[in-house]
Amino acid sequence: MRLNLSTGALTLPMLEERYFDEVEACAQAVAGALGDDLADALAERGQASLAVSGGRTPQTVFPLLAARTLAWDKVAITLTDERWVAVDNADSNEKLAREYLLKGEAKAARFVGLKTPDITPGEGLKACEGELATVPLPLDTAYLGMGEDGHIASLFPGSDALSQESGLCAATVALLGSA
Repeated sequence: MRLNLSTGALTLPMLEERYFDEVEACAQAVAGALGDDLADALAERGQASLAVSGGRTPQTVFPLLAARTLAWDKVAITLTDERWVAVDNADSNEKLAREYLLKGEAKAARFVGLKTPDITPGEGLKACEGELATVPLPLDTAYLGMGEDGHIASLFPGSDALSQESGLCAATVALLGSA
């Protein structure tokens, strides 16, 4: 999948539905696909970009991806979303990425976080835009999860951010009943 954040254009390959009997087999397949996308981009352009989400499943996928032999120093990694908490907070997606993905050789990747020192996401929006502008676009690959309420990348059902037509990011607030 290629997502051009500057235009919003999304290019999807043919979708393939796959079923797994074990979580580990699924995690291996996801890590393999992400690694293949990064390897292809590195071979094609000499650099690659990856956006990742938080949640529970990355704890299984990230170490497998981190074990992949890649030119990690030529990979830019950012987040699909971030909670507005300190980066050392247990709820921080950056903390999750640093603990489970940016290990071993993968630690050489350039990480672009979203949390700024600003008090609110709205106040930090401009700084986030500036940081995201340093990530090679379109993204070469992304790892997205889905919350129990159907939200993806902190885009909650009913959120005003869903109608935003420009920018590299949006300041969102979890709606009542969202996780």
